[in-house]
Amino acid sequence: MAQTKIRKIFETLSNAKLTLLLLFLLILLFLKPLMVGHSLEPYIMVVLFVGILMFMLEIMNVKIVYKGRYIIIGIALTVALLAMTFSTSLKVFLTGYVLLFVFLIMSVIAVLSSILSEDQVKKNEIHGAVSVFILMGLTWGFLYAGIEFLIPGSFSGLEIKEGAFIEERKYLTINTLIYYSFVTITTLGYGDIVPVSMGARWFSILEALTGQLFLIVIVARLVGREISQKGQGGISPLS
Repeated sequence: MAQTKIRKIFETLSNAKLTLLLLFLLILLFLKPLMVGHSLEPYIMVVLFVGILMFMLEIMNVKIVYKGRYIIIGIALTVALLAMTFSTSLKVFLTGYVLLFVFLIMSVIAVLSSILSEDQVKKNEIHGAVSVFILMGLTWGFLYAGIEFLIPGSFSGLEIKEGAFIEERKYLTINTLIYYSFVTITTLGYGDIVPVSMGARWFSILEALTGQLFLIVIVARLVGREISQKGQGGISPLS
C-alpha cells in the first residue's frame, strides 16, 4: 500500500516537472532580495543554477550528446560561480558571464522545446511558459551585467562608487540589472535605470521586443491549442 502511494507521488511529480521548475524559480527569486549583501548570497546563485541544471536534465527530450554538452557547461558554470566569489580576475568574470549566458539560453530552448512538443496543453505547460519568461528575464539581466562589466557606464542609475565595481563582486550590479531586465521585458519602464551606451540601448530594445513576441506568439499558441482541445471534446481546460 505504501509503495503504491509512493509510486503515485513520483508519477505526479514526474508529470509536473515544469510546475516544479516554476516553483523553484519563484522561491529563489523571493529569497534573492533577502540575501542581498549577505555572505551567503554567492552560494544562493550557485544553488539557483545547479537547481536549473537538474531540472533541465529531467525536462530535456533531446539527444544524449546535447545533454552531455549541457552537463559540461553546467559544471563549468558552477566552478566559475564559485571562482567569481573569491576572485577579482577579469578573465574569471568574463568566463563566468559567457557561461551564464550560454547556460541560460540553452535552458530557455530546452523548456520551450518541451512545451511546444506536447500534444495537449495542461497546467504543466502553462507553468513552463511562465518559467521560460522568468529565465528570459534572468538571461538578459546577466547579459546587461556583462555589458556593464566590459563597458563601465553603459547604464546610468546603478549608484556604484568608482573603483568598487570588482571589490563588491558585482553583486549589486547584477541584482540591479536583473531588476532592470524584468522592468524592460514587461515594458514597465520606471526610468530609474537608463541604458546609455549604444549596445545597452539596442539590447534593451531587443529584450522588450522578445518579451512581447513571446507573449503574443507562444502564449497565444498555447491558448489556441487549449481552445482547440476543448472544442474537440478533449481534456478540460488547464487540467
